[in-house]
Order: sequence, then structure tokens, then C-alpha cells
Amino acid sequence: TALSSRKTVAGNSSSSWDNAGMAHGRRALGARLALVAAALLSLAWAFAAILAVDPGADPPTTYAAASVAAQIADIAAGLGLVVAGAFALTQPQARRLGLLAMLAGVAWLGADWEGADGPPLLQSLGALTAPFTIVLVLHLALALPTGRVQAPSARTFIVVAYAIATAVSAGRALFRDPLLDLNCWRTCDNNSFLVHADPSIASTTTDLWLWVALALGLALLAVAAHRL
Repeated sequence: TALSSRKTVAGNSSSSWDNAGMAHGRRALGARLALVAAALLSLAWAFAAILAVDPGADPPTTYAAASVAAQIADIAAGLGLVVAGAFALTQPQARRLGLLAMLAGVAWLGADWEGADGPPLLQSLGALTAPFTIVLVLHLALALPTGRVQAPSARTFIVVAYAIATAVSAGRALFRDPLLDLNCWRTCDNNSFLVHADPSIASTTTDLWLWVALALGLALLAVAAHRL
């Protein structure tokens, strides 16, 4: 009886171990497939944004359309971040950094989508993602080389920056009617996420973001100088 009980316990333990291993394997495979899908979508977004920019637009509605040099710089920065991030995703130790770089490239090219003559939904998505560019690049700089932001003060700063960028994106997406924006530039006719037109809120969030972006840019310069 004791021997039978031990065999039963051993059999149950072995079965539980096998089930746990299979579940872990499925989760790992699912995570890898999700990363591959994210990389492919990001690359598709990047190449499509580059093709959507009209270098002959008059007046130009994106920085990339201002000149050939500006277009080359825009492609090098945006596509470079996406490709570098996608490559880093294949390295287990660099996946966090890769994801940040890839998202930064997607956000960078969001401004191109916003000013491109393309589908209204993609224009609106571009406007929604563009403000996160400087935050993601700063996060990437602070997370080097481990992929984690170590200092509590730096983590708090990043969280606040993401919160402000989210509020600005939401304010522009939900309340900005391009037809009522006398100072519109990249897009003057499309906002697929508009809920209620309020030029005051849209203008306030835009002005706020200019100052926040300036502060984040100075912080990014300080971080880069310190690391150098």
C-alpha cells in the first residue's frame, strides 16, 4: 500500500511538472509571437509613413517634406529606431530596450502620418502617438544599459512625463476639431477621435505640451551629457 501510494504521488508530481512545463512553454511561445507581430506592425507603420510623405507638398505639412536633407534625417531617425528596436527584441537581455526603441520610432513617424495625405484614421493615430516621442527617447536613455530605470527620482519623472503626454494626446484627440483650428499645420480636416469640439482645451493642451517638450528635451540633453 505504501509503495502504491508513493507511486501515485510520484506520478501526480510528474504530471504536474509536465503540465507546468507545457504551460510555461506556451506562454513563452505566445510572448515570442507577440514580439514578432509587434515588430512586423512597427516596420509596416514605418515604411508606410515614409512612403506617405509627399516631398513636393506646398506648403509642406511635415518636417520631412521641407527638404531632401530633412527627409533623409527623418527616415534615418524614425526607421533607425524601429529597425534597431526590432533587432534588439531578438536578444533576451535587450528586449526592454528594444521595445522602447521600437515604440519611439513609431511615435517619431506619427508626426509624418499626421501630415501625410492618407487615411483619416492613420492621420489621427499619428497625431495621437507623436507626443510620446520625446518621452520614449528619454525613457530609453535613462534605462540604458540594463533596460530598467534604477533611480526612484528618475522613475517618478518618467511616470509624470508619460501622464502628461497621455493627457495632451487625449485632449487633442477628443477635443480638437481641425476645422476650428486657425493655426492648424499638419492636418486641418481630419480627427477620427473627436468627441466634442473645444478649441480652448485643444489650444491649452498644445501650448502646455510645447513647454513640457522643451523641459523634457533639456532633461534628455542633460542625461546624454552625463552618460558621455
